[in-house]
Amino acid sequence: MPSASLLQPAQWQALVVGTALAAAAMLVLWLRQLRTKDATAVDIAWAANLAGLAILYAVLSEAPAGGRWLVALCGGAWGLRLAWHLWRHRVGKGEDGRYAALRASWGESAHSKFLVFFLAQALLDALLSLPFLLAAFHAGA
Repeated sequence: MPSASLLQPAQWQALVVGTALAAAAMLVLWLRQLRTKDATAVDIAWAANLAGLAILYAVLSEAPAGGRWLVALCGGAWGLRLAWHLWRHRVGKGEDGRYAALRASWGESAHSKFLVFFLAQALLDALLSLPFLLAAFHAGA
């Protein structure tokens, strides 16, 4: 009888590990922005995390190598290219205007609200990485 679950146990494990790693990366960057008062890195990390998740799923999967490494190559290249683009165009130019406006409007609660924002980006990475997860673990891949 087929499982009623959308994901198999190995897929759930990969998703949990990936989400935890993305959240840890965002937590480190949130701690950094406490010191620098610059949340711009969240955009770069969001793209890099998505690339990392595509690669992680390919590494953790036991599906045939060709398909899972194609997932790693395509998802990884896309995310790393976007992260590199964002890095080149945003780093060293002060805090992105969107985040500066949020910081100003949030006032004293900016630290806690940015924590929620950074961790929400990790959850968004996990959600948007589901196609990579399903493709990397597909037996016919």
